[in-house]
Amino acid sequence: MIKVAIGKGTMGIRMVNALKGRGVYLKAVGGCAVTYQKMIQQADVKWLELGYPEAMWIFDVRRFGPLVVGIDGAGNSLTEDVMEKVYQNARGIYWEEGLDPHKRYVQYPQTFAGLSLEEVIEKARGA
Repeated sequence: MIKVAIGKGTMGIRMVNALKGRGVYLKAVGGCAVTYQKMIQQADVKWLELGYPEAMWIFDVRRFGPLVVGIDGAGNSLTEDVMEKVYQNARGIYWEEGLDPHKRYVQYPQTFAGLSLEEVIEKARGA
């Protein structure tokens, strides 16, 4: 059983549910690679045929950190909490500018062209 998973990316709802009551996900802090490397005593790798980024790296470490709790044992996700605040702020900005977050506006072609803010948020939640 996994009690702690460490990574640098965002985990989706499936990972949140998988960890609930079983373990936690700790996020590596950007810019700390050299610090982390110094704490690794021994390393092993599994599934290297998937490529370096997707392989499972197993480290024997001493005093490893700093890390941020991305998903706690109760299933609370830091990313989801932060993104909900971002969505609330975006809605507020729309209203302040006299725009309706449910209405579709013409946007730059590189964005979700033609979608409303609410549709963009729903797409982001499903990702």
